[in-house]
Amino acid sequence: MPFLCRFIGSSFSRARLEYLSKQKSLSSYAYQPLKAQFPVRNPFEIYASYIYLGNDKRNKPKYLVLNIHSDNSLLGFEELHYKQYSAKVDPKTVKPEQVNIPKRSKRKFKKKKPKRDNKIYTGTPSSEYMMHTLHMNENEHFKHNVVMRGNTIYLDNENELVVENTQKRVGNSFETPSLGGNENLGPIQATSDIQEGNAVKRIFNLMDFYQFYEALLTFVSVDGADLFGPFDIGQVKNKKRKSVKSKSILNGDESKPRRFLFGELVYNQKAVYLVEIEQDESWGPSTWIFSTSEDTQQYTEDDMRDIIEHYIEEDLLYKKLEFYVLKKYSLSFYQKEHKKGDVDDDSIERWCESVLKKLA
Repeated sequence: MPFLCRFIGSSFSRARLEYLSKQKSLSSYAYQPLKAQFPVRNPFEIYASYIYLGNDKRNKPKYLVLNIHSDNSLLGFEELHYKQYSAKVDPKTVKPEQVNIPKRSKRKFKKKKPKRDNKIYTGTPSSEYMMHTLHMNENEHFKHNVVMRGNTIYLDNENELVVENTQKRVGNSFETPSLGGNENLGPIQATSDIQEGNAVKRIFNLMDFYQFYEALLTFVSVDGADLFGPFDIGQVKNKKRKSVKSKSILNGDESKPRRFLFGELVYNQKAVYLVEIEQDESWGPSTWIFSTSEDTQQYTEDDMRDIIEHYIEEDLLYKKLEFYVLKKYSLSFYQKEHKKGDVDDDSIERWCESVLKKLA
């Protein structure tokens, strides 16, 4: 991102980029030699992989550059403030702002996540597989210490990509995937983002949720029982493929049923039921909240299991699930996402406050 912003903030850098792009736009040939100019005036060092090809007629060295890993050119700024769109952040945490957000498609896409053999092949990969990222930052030489600050604009996440874990092992290809591509190849992309490459993804587990639930019970007017579980979710079959749906099992392993925790409390003259479902790559961390009048019949973990299995079996969006539980169980439904990684006091407190606001 800092390198892209250099072209936005510097007229000199932008002119150099336009010089390159105009050469391509004025030619009708698919392949042609292009002349590129560096985006900065001052001399700088480049860390690259290359092959020496000898000297030209002017006795100047010629190099075939295989890959530019990094450089120490000046960016022209020390801090970067940005905004990003995300389906993972509560909109209440974002300051009010007039934003024109495009309408999102109601279509839901599904991609398979196979195992990779870490080899690169030629050939067209199949588009049914998820894009795999190859990290190439191990040998980064120069590092730009740019302070990056950003805020996030919320997008509804009902149309997120559905990931189906599969045991099949495929090779990798940088070519553009297509529907009729080789089923033994999956698409791959390269990145030199040092933060992305070194990041260790931490899965929010069921034990983490105990801290959220116990903190919620400390708030004024909240009274509840201990968490129950974990309980197993039954295997839900795919009607068309006669296989087990990945959302009902953990990490694509049919011997490991997905589990859930169940909590019951009362608040604001409402009976409240909380359900926390076990997370993996195909199920992000979020709490299901059901509420009704406190003088109605009591619901149990068996009722919650039936709701979860129906949600998985019918591939429901949360809006459809809301209508379903209201009609069949007379329950109001809310869904509250929470932090994916490390659990801290601030995220727990904000989660509790947000849950109680939904029940107010």
